[in-house]
Amino acid sequence: MKQSGGANPQAESLWLIPAAVIVLLLWIAAAIGAQRDGSSALPLALGYTLDALRGILLTIAALLGYACVRAIWRRDPRPARRLLGAAIRNLRTPWLFAGAIGPLVLFPLLLGAFGTLKVLLPLHVPFMYDTLFARIDRALFFGVDPWRISHALFGSPTATILLDRIYTGWLALVPLTTVGFALVARRKDRARFILAMVLTWALLGVAGAWAGSSAGPIFLDLLAHPEAGRFAGLMDHLRAADAQAGPSGLTALRWRAVLWQAYVDRDLSFGMGISAMPSMHNAITALYLFAAFRLGKWWGAAAAAYAAIIFLGSVHLAWHYMLDGIVSFGGVALIWLAVDRYLRWCGYDRLVAGAPAIKAPAVPADAGAARSA
Repeated sequence: MKQSGGANPQAESLWLIPAAVIVLLLWIAAAIGAQRDGSSALPLALGYTLDALRGILLTIAALLGYACVRAIWRRDPRPARRLLGAAIRNLRTPWLFAGAIGPLVLFPLLLGAFGTLKVLLPLHVPFMYDTLFARIDRALFFGVDPWRISHALFGSPTATILLDRIYTGWLALVPLTTVGFALVARRKDRARFILAMVLTWALLGVAGAWAGSSAGPIFLDLLAHPEAGRFAGLMDHLRAADAQAGPSGLTALRWRAVLWQAYVDRDLSFGMGISAMPSMHNAITALYLFAAFRLGKWWGAAAAAYAAIIFLGSVHLAWHYMLDGIVSFGGVALIWLAVDRYLRWCGYDRLVAGAPAIKAPAVPADAGAARSA
């Protein structure tokens, strides 16, 4: 991917300002929700924000480390100077600078507001739709719970542990993709991904979760829910895998215990909160899928395989009903199409169409010759 820049840099305002407004509205909603609970949203939201910011900074450091190692491997005599020169050319106007750095500022703030609203959700809205969602799942498979199919196909403890580790690793990709699209992607791809990401967290992660409040199969026995019996076998499978997962155990069951205790204690600290519908694991991987196919078919194929694994894991590990994932994929598809149409309608694509590509600094001829010597 090559960063485009130069022509009509002010066009970045067409997607960056709407994204910033959405994040601001989420913060206002978080403040109102916390006030109704008799607490302040600021400390909680700042906790989420700082944690997300650390993830962004660590990702940038890792990418810079990779660039330096690559430069040393290619025997570039001035790697720092060339990286700095490329950065200056890419960020040489205020709006190009804002387009690249803005997402890195908005992303921690976005997750801060989202995390606050998520932990507040169970305090204001009861888990109302678990029975409905479980019944829809069974109807989709003619009376069979989807988890029975996944465990019939991938029911060994080894397969369950592998899915558990991959599902947990999803979190590390969130700052990585944000940094990648902010600093490396072409302007059109960056605009689509960042604006769609903000809308996905806001419309699905916040509005969707409050509208479809549900706990998910993994918590039904703890809630003494009428549907808990249908998922007893699923929980037995997870416990069997947990017994073979070594000292670390199954991450799904560890997090279930932590989240449940926080729910009982009304703990609003960082990372807590219970909500199943829609699945943000599936929503964000769906966003990766749509964005990846704009980068190339191999990127798209890899993203499709990853999305399929996350979709399977969300059901297999009891975090979600299959309907949660279906709604997530459908919602992201609509968001992606809406963002694409908006950027065409507002003239963004036309404004940046003539922008020349800014290439990464070339390795000097003598460095290339030295490497081949």
